[in-house]
Amino acid sequence: MLNIDVSSEVERVKIGLLLDLYGNILTEKQKQTMDLYFQQDYSLSEISEQLSITRQAVRDSLLRAETTLYDTDARLGLLDRFNETRQALEVCYRNASYVKDFAQRKFLPSDIIDKLNEIMDTASDSLGEEN
Repeated sequence: MLNIDVSSEVERVKIGLLLDLYGNILTEKQKQTMDLYFQQDYSLSEISEQLSITRQAVRDSLLRAETTLYDTDARLGLLDRFNETRQALEVCYRNASYVKDFAQRKFLPSDIIDKLNEIMDTASDSLGEEN
């Protein structure tokens, strides 16, 4: 679990999501080191210079923060819930789009198409995407 060498983009995204979900429970120093390392792509040496602490102190701070994030998520499970909700919204959007296309081909009443557009807009807004 403790792997601050996240060369995979998937792991970087996961840490970013965990920071979004649980970042407020970290200390200010941990938040700062996590931001510099994961989001601004600073090296341990660069962070140690920036914060005037040793490279080992930076590594320890990152490890403690990562442990806190993963342990908290193991107890609360918000990341899994977030991913499940996101997948459900994507399915809703695709299904509404399919039904909307069918409704337009069959010249169904415009209020049906309007409601499908509302469903698609709500799903798109919740996903934070332009579809």
